[in-house]
Formats: sequence, structure tokens, C-alpha cells
Amino acid sequence: MIGTLDHSQNPSRDHQRVLDFLNQELQASVNFKIEEEYPTVFRPYPGGRSFYFTFEGRIVAHVGTLIKKYQGPDWELSLGLIGTVTTHSSFRKKGLATQLIQEALHFFNQEACALSILWSDQPEFYESLGFYRCGLEKDFRFSQQHVGAGNQANRLYDRNKDLEALWNLYSQQKLQDGSVVGRDETVAEYPAD
Repeated sequence: MIGTLDHSQNPSRDHQRVLDFLNQELQASVNFKIEEEYPTVFRPYPGGRSFYFTFEGRIVAHVGTLIKKYQGPDWELSLGLIGTVTTHSSFRKKGLATQLIQEALHFFNQEACALSILWSDQPEFYESLGFYRCGLEKDFRFSQQHVGAGNQANRLYDRNKDLEALWNLYSQQKLQDGSVVGRDETVAEYPAD
């Protein structure tokens, strides 16, 4: 059975079930939780959406989504972002992730997203759905030791105080002249400010 969960709403029992499944499947070898790695998806602000399959009451496959909106003076561009695609090993090769991605793409179409972007370490897996490699993601992580404890401007991230400020900063990124390439070889051109 397919379930959906809007993370911008008040946390529910299903919210915790989704987090537990993802932490078990994707975070077992690291010392941080999925909601810490992707706070904009799994916390209420701005909050993403999960699509998942259940079998006998437990979650067995998941796809996470987030819609990112860019605005100019007289235009808006919505992008559908897909990540945290995983299926429990006992349920692989049954098309569950494919069905969930198709549900996510249908949702993006309903929300008038111009483009869908999927993060994956295995881009070839998603070619049959119309996705193709557009580039590589860089991941930077800093510890307090590397940042330095002596500078007064440095402090530990406080998710209760900083999440909204970080999201607002991220949302203010300006697009430059050019094109974005994504699913189905669609090219979305957007005007410069």
C-alpha cells in the first residue's frame, strides 16, 4: 500500500515510522540522523513530502521530495527535488521505488514544477524513468575542531534557532543567465533579474 506524508504538518506516528525506516536503511553507518542531514525535508519548515510503501504494517520503500521555488520580479520557477530513495533489501527488484518515483513526479506535475531533480549515487538506475546525469554533488562537513573554538563568531548549529534563517538564506539564492537541464531532456530557460 502506498502512503504519503506531508512533513510540514504536525508530526504524526507515521512521521516517526518514516524517520526510523530511513535511519535504519540509510544512516546505520553514520553518527547523525536523516532528519539532521535533510532538515528542510523532514522538519516542519519548510517541510517536504514522503511517499512510501508499507507491507504488513511496516515501511519497506521510501522516496522523499521537496519543492524549491525561485522567484524573480515577474516570474517563478518551481523545481521538484527527489532524494532518500531506498527499498528494504527483502523488497528490491519489485518496482516499488519506481512506483514511488512516478507518484512523486505526478505530485510535481500537479504542483506545476518545471523540472525534477533526483540525487543518487547510481544515476544509471533512474535512466529508464527519463533521468540522466546532470552533474556531481559536493558534500562538505565541518567539525568544531576544524572551524576553531577561539573565534566568537563560531558557535554550534542550533536547529531551533537556525533552521528558518538557513532556509531563508538558501531561498534567496539568485539564478544566473543560463539553463537548467533535467528529466526527459527538458531545458527550462529562465530570465535574468
